[in-house]
Amino acid sequence: MFSFEAVPGLITQLTLVFLYLVYGVVCAATTNKVLQYKGYEDRPGWVIAALFFGLFILIGAAGLPLARDAQFPSHGME
Repeated sequence: MFSFEAVPGLITQLTLVFLYLVYGVVCAATTNKVLQYKGYEDRPGWVIAALFFGLFILIGAAGLPLARDAQFPSHGME
């Protein structure tokens, strides 16, 4: 019923899945360290997003200002 033979196509697919998981974990860990360095406390959402979107989230986190310098815009600000 089921065949558990290791065919070349299957090994290639499993290797690509493994590499994608490693890439996601590395991006998530790096994003966590960047946000920790910048002083942000709400990191889990960013880390989970980095697992799926990788480098794009890391670039976004690197572009954030330091937490102590960040300002929330009000209605009167331009």
